[in-house]
Amino acid sequence: EIREALETKVNRYAQPFQQLTVSFAASSGGARGKIWSEEEDAYLVCMMHRHGYGQWERIRQEIRRAWQFKFDWFFKSRSAADLQRRGDVLLRCIDK
Repeated sequence: EIREALETKVNRYAQPFQQLTVSFAASSGGARGKIWSEEEDAYLVCMMHRHGYGQWERIRQEIRRAWQFKFDWFFKSRSAADLQRRGDVLLRCIDK
């Protein structure tokens, strides 16, 4: 089911890394700290599609090597657990 949702979302775009967006309502309480960017969200969805849901350590290594995030210390410093939490939020939004 997760794989199918990711497949459907990613395959909607010719260039998912540049075009993919995830629509979700911001929580009424507001977010603490830095908010994730659309580019980070798109990359995370594409990596979950490529490597599979649950491959958080592998995805974390991909983020650390990605040239797009060379100076994005917030994204590069996320732990596997942080990526899982964000991935879960994104999947809930994709499933809607």
